[in-house]
Amino acid sequence: MLAGAAQGAPGDARNPLADPARARVAAQCAAFWDAAGDRALAARFRALARRLAPSAGEVDRVEARLRPAMAGLAADADKPGDAAARALFARHAALCGPP
Repeated sequence: MLAGAAQGAPGDARNPLADPARARVAAQCAAFWDAAGDRALAARFRALARRLAPSAGEVDRVEARLRPAMAGLAADADKPGDAAARALFARHAALCGPP
């Protein structure tokens, strides 16, 4: 979890515009699109996460932690007969539309 998320209040001494909760969602979307193969969209979400996070390093850690799960989801969504994975993939794609 990004530092400061438990505080619930945007802003941080290092980044007065920080919003850790939104930064975490943007980092999750960056990991999702990276796993889905859309590097351009992943980069847009990564940039958004870094603008909202107290530090870029925290975004990198969150994304690195989520990347394997997102890669597994993308692989499972391509398997024939895995309707649950395809539905979850579609939900992530809808949640993580262009920023």
